[in-house]
Amino acid sequence: MPARRKRLGTRGGPAGGHRPRRRLSQNFLVDPEVAARIVDLCQVGREDVVIEVGPGTGALTRHLVERAAHVHAVELDRELYERLGVEYRAESRLTLHHEDILRVRIRDLAGDRKALVVGNLPYAITSTLVLWLLDQHRDVRRAVVLMQREVAQRLTAEPGERAAGSLTLVLRYRAEAERILDVPPGCFRPVPKVTSSLVAIRFRNRPAVAPRDEAFFFRVIRAAFGERRKTLANAVAAGLALPRDAVVAAAAAAGLDPRTRGERLTLEDFRKLADHLDGQEHHPQPEES
Repeated sequence: MPARRKRLGTRGGPAGGHRPRRRLSQNFLVDPEVAARIVDLCQVGREDVVIEVGPGTGALTRHLVERAAHVHAVELDRELYERLGVEYRAESRLTLHHEDILRVRIRDLAGDRKALVVGNLPYAITSTLVLWLLDQHRDVRRAVVLMQREVAQRLTAEPGERAAGSLTLVLRYRAEAERILDVPPGCFRPVPKVTSSLVAIRFRNRPAVAPRDEAFFFRVIRAAFGERRKTLANAVAAGLALPRDAVVAAAAAAGLDPRTRGERLTLEDFRKLADHLDGQEHHPQPEES
């Protein structure tokens, strides 16, 4: 059953007098009630080390600092970084970092503890940030991030839904993702053209399936979604530079219809297909003349 999502109302307000920078995709959360609700949904514990992505004007930061053992707030905008430094200069539970979050290693901030990652993500880096999280999944207990609703729908889509894509499945392999809150445009400054959604990501202790070769498994998934109009056999053959007949045979051995589309397949379907294809790209079968 899909999760029940709440939708909050709007409340205006300036973004702390800061002029948003379009190149950084800045849309600041300015509704204090929404900010408090988001932090409630983050389920911050007294022992948690929190990494906040892009604190901006500090709408979430002040709530996080009240609840966590320590907060590492990573801000790329120097002006905002300096403002926060002045506002929180006496706060021992907050460390500010003037960095690009995509260059930060979670372990360098959280040490041996698994971090809680929180943030209002710039729309321009959402997919890249999810990949950043996946790359460091062993160091993350949970992530609760605000993003464009369209991307949230894609990340939380079920197999067979049109919104599902390769990133959907790669995320599902490592984590469970749930869309838990919709936030209307009026809660931000400047006002975006789209609704945002809060997504909670809980990382698994072990992957959802066990492919023989994980890297190749991911390549098969990406190939299947590389050209969505193509059938499974055609897309995978083109994406992996394999003979179509070899892919058809592997699909049949995996109990799959080679004429279906990649979006119809589950993680276990892809696991079977990848295992049956494993080795084919290293020893491709010759095309029939």
